[in-house]
Amino acid sequence: MSLFYPHLSLDATTKLYDVFIKRTTNEQKNSEMMEFKIKENQIMKFAKSHFKRLEKAGLSTWNGR
Repeated sequence: MSLFYPHLSLDATTKLYDVFIKRTTNEQKNSEMMEFKIKENQIMKFAKSHFKRLEKAGLSTWNGR
């Protein structure tokens, strides 16, 4: 069996990263375990550059799964 996952745009990709960052931040606050700092700006910068690099190379971009 083969599953199909649609291509995500840059906007959709960055929104997913944002959701994951917020979820992780909330889980840290709720568990009172702030053992690491989430570098949101650096993560989002990576997400955008990684997406663009893959797209430019004609490779599949992350599908969020």
